[in-house]
Amino acid sequence: LNWKGCELNTTPAVVEVDKESCEVTSHAKIPGSFTYVTYGPYIYLPQGQYAFAIEYTGTSFASAADVGAWDIALEHNTTVLGKGTLPSTNGNRETFRGTFTLPSRHTRDLFEIRTFARPDAKVTIHGIGIERID
Repeated sequence: LNWKGCELNTTPAVVEVDKESCEVTSHAKIPGSFTYVTYGPYIYLPQGQYAFAIEYTGTSFASAADVGAWDIALEHNTTVLGKGTLPSTNGNRETFRGTFTLPSRHTRDLFEIRTFARPDAKVTIHGIGIERID
């Protein structure tokens, strides 16, 4: 399952959506605060082990090694299945990969991958993907 950046949910006040390339780029710089870049897709998944990929470009305007963060959350943010940072790509398009497990007790909860940008960085989400691996 794959989604382009513009097919995910965003917050228009803090991102710019390029309809031609279907990418989403952070632009709001709220001091000391990470901002959402994308979230969703809000789907149900069967229990199992999954691989995910976030295709992005990230540039830091400070000396930080990370430009943002990601997490995998379930409906109403009641459970976070995984979280981490998005390393700077120095303006190059790269893919961050990881895995997570969805327990059977959460198959009736909507699933989402959220991406965030640091206030001193520019993050463009080109797309995300998930694949069941077990």
